[in-house]
Amino acid sequence: MKTWRFPAFTLAILYMAFLGFVAKSSLSLPPQMASHFNAAGEADGWMSTEAYLRFIALFGAGLPLLWVVIPQTFRYLPAQFLNLPNRDYWLAPERREATESYLIRHFLWFGSMQVGLAGGIHLVVYQANQNSPARMPGGLMLTLLGLFLVGAGLWAMTMIRYFQRGVPAARG
Repeated sequence: MKTWRFPAFTLAILYMAFLGFVAKSSLSLPPQMASHFNAAGEADGWMSTEAYLRFIALFGAGLPLLWVVIPQTFRYLPAQFLNLPNRDYWLAPERREATESYLIRHFLWFGSMQVGLAGGIHLVVYQANQNSPARMPGGLMLTLLGLFLVGAGLWAMTMIRYFQRGVPAARG
């Protein structure tokens, strides 16, 4: 059975890199910074640096923790509360531990994607605030969000396909 050590290690490294980058870059952010931009890349919303740093830390470090905690709770829930394809097969006593391990591993990877997204967003906002007036490079944020959505879609399809495969055909 695969363990979840490698994805947990990857998430931990990404956390450290993200938090280090936010801490280091925060030293050169203006006290009042652009935090929202219109489609043309022009700043149209501002906030204090302290409020922005709280937001980005929550988004980049707090929210991914949710993806770590959620699958940990699965082991305490009765099978009827879990919505999986072929639930009875995957949550049978002889497969439940392997199923829980797969879900933990898979959600750790999603948490890693979330930290990567937050780091990318912070990089774009940081770079935009280095200009005077603050201006976001065209299309960069959309590219970042598009990549995340593609990754999230692949993540979801991988999980669905995993739980749809391997189930013996019903005998009539």
